[in-house]
Amino acid sequence: MSVALQNDPTDIVARRLLPLLAPFVNDGMLGADVRLLQAWDGRATADSAAAALFEIWIVKHLGRAAVGEVAPDAAKSLIGNGELASVVDLLTGLSDPEARLRILSASLSTAIAELEAALGKDRAQWAWGKLRHVQFDHALQRAAGDRADLSTPRLPGAGSYLTPLAAGWRSTDYRRMTGASFRMVLDVGNWDESRVINGAGQSGDPASPHYRDHFALWATGQYVPLLYLRPAVEAATARILRFIPR
Repeated sequence: MSVALQNDPTDIVARRLLPLLAPFVNDGMLGADVRLLQAWDGRATADSAAAALFEIWIVKHLGRAAVGEVAPDAAKSLIGNGELASVVDLLTGLSDPEARLRILSASLSTAIAELEAALGKDRAQWAWGKLRHVQFDHALQRAAGDRADLSTPRLPGAGSYLTPLAAGWRSTDYRRMTGASFRMVLDVGNWDESRVINGAGQSGDPASPHYRDHFALWATGQYVPLLYLRPAVEAATARILRFIPR
């Protein structure tokens, strides 16, 4: 249960926003994509076309359209995209239904255009993980001449700013920039059943086989045993380092 919670990509904001798109279900321009969103389960998984559209829409376009519609001209540049919770509250409580429709239509149209430019017009080729990706670089990579062996591969990722699987991404290239690099679930009743995963790997040495051996597991929500009791630790030990003072 705890593992599932830590890796839950459900975006609960979708529950409040998607019903507002009902007037566009049969729209000649937006209808197909609105139906795509309304059939979505709200999970920002790497293979989801709807997640790609929804996340781009709410993070990059919805707030800006709302600010453009309701904010005074002098304040627009200061507000920017606004704060999403406030934007959602505004839309759900807006007394002018025509203004709400203008905000939704304009913002969703620009989000669709961005996604088409990035992944093409074939919706079957859309997937959140084709955009939202993760890659770890060593802190000294630039100083070392951008050595490729200091980085992990680039992998697709699930989650977003607004999911329990927190994964904030950079708007310029969709690269994950925030979120948990280390996850742990402890079984207090049976310590050897505890689970852990640590970003790239357990070693900070690029020459070690354990430098990035956890990366694919971490990126896909998997864990490894976190052994505690001596018999279990010794049974799983592959290498022992002894530090002996001179």
